Amino acid sequence: MLKEVLIVEGKSDVAAVNRAVESDCIATGGFHFTRRMLQNIAAAYRRRGIIILTDPDSAGENIRNFFALKFGWKVVNCADKNFARSTTDIHADVLAIVERLLLLGKAD
Repeated sequence: MLKEVLIVEGKSDVAAVNRAVESDCIATGGFHFTRRMLQNIAAAYRRRGIIILTDPDSAGENIRNFFALKFGWKVVNCADKNFARSTTDIHADVLAIVERLLLLGKAD
């Protein structure tokens, strides 16, 4: 089980992550953040830490940049297109998820 909470874009991303590694996830539903969701993410950050794991497309980049600006967090971009191989969706490539987490030193 990962110590950190993973922040992903959608429900299908949660399913893909759970196939790859045991973890708690918060799905943003894209770029439509509610106040409650932001409070939950901030609380997860304070209690356990978070890893933002989004698609390597403009929507994923917007989400990562939003959190960097909103919370003053340093966001390490591990979502480059080399990890996604032939797709821009993380749920299509479970191996990419594991590789990203291994790169961060968060999974065995």
